[in-house]
Amino acid sequence: MSERTSYAAVLTPPGRGGIAVIALNGPGAGQILQHIFVSKNFQSGGSAAALHSLQLGAIVRGDDVLDQVVLCRTPQGFEINIHGGPAVARAVLELLASHGAKILTAEQAPPALAPAHPRWNNPAIGREMLSAVIKARSARVLAAISNQWSAGLSQLASDILGCHGLDARRASAALGEAARALPRMRRLLDPPNIVLVGAPNAGKSTLINALTGTAVSIVHDQPGTTRDWVREPALLRDLPVYLTDTAGLWHGAAEAIDRQAIERARACAAAADLVLLLDERSPRVPDWLAAKNVLCVRTKADLPPHGDPQACGRATHSAVPISARTGEGLDELADAILERLELRDLDPRAPAAFTQRQADLLTQAADVFDRAERSSDLPIKQALFELLGR
Repeated sequence: MSERTSYAAVLTPPGRGGIAVIALNGPGAGQILQHIFVSKNFQSGGSAAALHSLQLGAIVRGDDVLDQVVLCRTPQGFEINIHGGPAVARAVLELLASHGAKILTAEQAPPALAPAHPRWNNPAIGREMLSAVIKARSARVLAAISNQWSAGLSQLASDILGCHGLDARRASAALGEAARALPRMRRLLDPPNIVLVGAPNAGKSTLINALTGTAVSIVHDQPGTTRDWVREPALLRDLPVYLTDTAGLWHGAAEAIDRQAIERARACAAAADLVLLLDERSPRVPDWLAAKNVLCVRTKADLPPHGDPQACGRATHSAVPISARTGEGLDELADAILERLELRDLDPRAPAAFTQRQADLLTQAADVFDRAERSSDLPIKQALFELLGR
């Protein structure tokens, strides 16, 4: 990026929130603000403001006010704190672009913080951490990523580089374990999709509402209330997932609109990371789900049971009994879901690669340790130095 380029980027992660923060940096930032920002403070506004000062004002497009904002002057430029939601954020970005700012994703924007931790010389991990944390949708995910910068990977690499007479087998195991953690860390940043399927009136919509804490899906005793899939984010043990409610799977002949809904439900299940198969009796996995990761759930456990609650067809685990109405079994279900997604025992402090670059270098160093005849430690040092960014 040219040093003369002014750019704008949304720094806050996607989703619902009280504010969104847009960075406006570069040599032309102050001039752009003079055209679009009207200060309500008594002191001078815009680019004349003191460093780290806050100004209340409005972003305007001609005579139209897009939003009331708080403007902060930073060493790099400005931060525009807006309150109008994603639509307003897009409108402000479009306005900035019309005045010459280059619009970047948060990953493309230069980091606003020094990437190296005071304890470690690790700027490469720092830059990757700053790019990744904007995707963190919970405090636990934020900890898992930021700990790789302040401890975790940084400490593992630094300890190996600074240790003489190191146990090669233990070092190789630690490096390999950190590399193999990449798929799990990716699930934290790109939440897995959990699809609920089952017969009409099996309790799918009630369960979605219970797990999300919101009335996402309409609940009614009449079968077939849900005609199309509905997806909503949720936190299970402070770990993000997507829950997808689908239309009921009719066992007999279905009308044309129901057949279309069933086809869409099956398509959602085919693309799912985990399928929850719900039934108030004993869920049995159909052939078309045999190859999927399926967790059986016996719903309406507050009512008298039907059949054998332990039967689960081809599934590898017995059905989890729950009552979305009373809350019975929901904690156990959350644990079972995270177990299937290999997230239940997540330790945010453990060394774990969260980029492919990190995993490749960790594997490279581990492979050198595994070789019986090692003439030099140089390849290990090179890989770990590159991992840290020294």
